[in-house]
Amino acid sequence: MTICPGVYIKSNCPLFKIMEKIIPEKYNYLSEVFDFLPSHVLLDKGMTGCGGTTLELTCPRNSIVLVPTINLVENKVRNGILGITYKTDDKEIDEYLNSSIKYKKIIGTYDSLSRVINKNLEDYFLLIDEYHYLFTYYKFRQTAIRNLLEHYKDFKDWCFMTATPLSQDNILEELKDIETLSLKWEGKAKLEIQFTPTEFYNKVLQNRIYDCLHSDYNLHIFLNNFATIKKLVEAYLKLDYRVVCSPNQRDKSSLNFQHVNSQVRKINFYTATAFEGVDIFDEKGKTLVVSDSRHMSTMMDISIFITQIAGRIRDSQWINKIEYIFSASKHRYLNKNDIEWEYFVAENKKRGMAMISLYNKGTAYEKETNEETTNQDKQFSYYVNKNETGLFFDPNLVKCDYDNYRIFKNLSELYTQRPKEKARGIIINSKFKSEIEEIAYRFLIKGHEYTRQELEDLFFDKQLISKKSFQPSFISDNFDNFQSKRKTIRGKKYTVYTFY
Repeated sequence: MTICPGVYIKSNCPLFKIMEKIIPEKYNYLSEVFDFLPSHVLLDKGMTGCGGTTLELTCPRNSIVLVPTINLVENKVRNGILGITYKTDDKEIDEYLNSSIKYKKIIGTYDSLSRVINKNLEDYFLLIDEYHYLFTYYKFRQTAIRNLLEHYKDFKDWCFMTATPLSQDNILEELKDIETLSLKWEGKAKLEIQFTPTEFYNKVLQNRIYDCLHSDYNLHIFLNNFATIKKLVEAYLKLDYRVVCSPNQRDKSSLNFQHVNSQVRKINFYTATAFEGVDIFDEKGKTLVVSDSRHMSTMMDISIFITQIAGRIRDSQWINKIEYIFSASKHRYLNKNDIEWEYFVAENKKRGMAMISLYNKGTAYEKETNEETTNQDKQFSYYVNKNETGLFFDPNLVKCDYDNYRIFKNLSELYTQRPKEKARGIIINSKFKSEIEEIAYRFLIKGHEYTRQELEDLFFDKQLISKKSFQPSFISDNFDNFQSKRKTIRGKKYTVYTFY
């Protein structure tokens, strides 16, 4: 395994090695630290928005990137990258693999691995992105996740990456012997969470939307309840909004469903498909996270995804600020110390065993009509799962609950990129002039002076140009936020470019 300088062993425990790398304050993106993602590790990248997926999709090697959701696939696809979803047929895959593209880049959902596993791609680098998802959603997507865990070692090089690392106790059995590389970013902004407990979250949401409509910012609302979204939209005669969700959810109402890459609106709603990994660009975007009070007692409450939602709006001037609206009286993890938490878990175990006993004793009619034993939220809350033979106690759900409790308790320790500053009076636009500009700003160093030759070599290495030559107007045609000037370097005059 090749690791860049500065890594040291934090723990020599034979069952769980943790290596740590300190990233100096001047760096903001992984592409400034690594030429390639490291192999054969669980990579805790330490912060959302640091460009881990982008690094793999732009570095000079063949790659397969696996992500949890279709929206994340669609969000990351660019020219020269093949996105595999349920819409992609085998012919498209074969044509891409046989194309003249120098470095093949494939991105798909976890389910997509089965589509390429028999195509002799063992020399490709395999990145399993957002790998905490494998544990959090194991009970929902066992087939795809089991397939991934069984076949990832078929590839010569691979990496599991996340910004939401799992605790030592909750690493899946198949991954427990893999070393963890933990990145620590110096000088980043602490995440500031405004906790807003309320028993009337719909009313608070309406007030936040009203304030937004009369202010110079846009609102990005993360929640997982279509009924709430529909009610909020219907409260206004004409609302400039969009709803980003998974494709198979879009038939549930007549809401204004949009692609994750669609134009930002005044009010933007996101369901679970956009909680992790996607890039949203809106300099005037404020983030609001809302817990549905009807599901606050379950371990799948949205609060555990704040780690991922933080910094999701990549260029926001409020990138390190979130408001979290929730019902304090029903919150599973709020205001509990560790002793109270252990008691809470023990009580849920008892309720779970009682639920299983009640189900097993009941008649077929009672099994179908008893709300207590058929409500999936309550089943999970009491660590009860269901298979073809009936209800059973699931210790993995206990592990999930412990990990979610740990995540919630550590929310105050999160950090993000610092809010963008306006450099030398130049206004930084929230929109990019071109696709090249959007990609380039993920690896160009702000304020650094580049010669044309350096840019030509860099853009070629990152596959933004097909050969080492571009027209004199290439920079002005594709970039807005830059300055150029003549400068003498080692006795010769050069034009140098500085980007913001």
